[in-house]
Amino acid sequence: MTVELRAEPSDLPEARTALVDFLVVGSGGPSLGKVESSISLVRDGSAVIVVDPGMVSDRRKILDPLEKLSVDPKGVTDIMLSHHHPDHTLNAALFPNARVHDVWAIYHNDTWTWRAVEGALLTPSVRPHRHPGPFSRRHHDSCRHRGWRFTPSRTPG
Repeated sequence: MTVELRAEPSDLPEARTALVDFLVVGSGGPSLGKVESSISLVRDGSAVIVVDPGMVSDRRKILDPLEKLSVDPKGVTDIMLSHHHPDHTLNAALFPNARVHDVWAIYHNDTWTWRAVEGALLTPSVRPHRHPGPFSRRHHDSCRHRGWRFTPSRTPG
């Protein structure tokens, strides 16, 4: 099913400087018994953000593309979780210095700061906002109104 989502003016970032790279293109699904998450890297100024560092068959599938992009996992500043299923969160610990953002709060080391993600600017080019949820994966039905997406500015190339 193809669904067209249009950004509202309030969803748009203030700048268009972020670069987005796809580290892992997701495949499979729980019904198939294997899942690999779609995992992205967003770079904007000093912010280095990994989006949904979830399930993969081997952690090298995340780490090798980062290495090719000259990104040290210890230098990742933020992790953005669309929701709390393991296929989106399982490898968050690969980034020990990152703040973790979900729809309710920011977590860093032993600090838990309540804050709604809606409308927040993570960087001038990254604004997370709610979305109606994934449309093609049944296991995500339970999180349709709890997830979020962000509006990046551009992809390399």
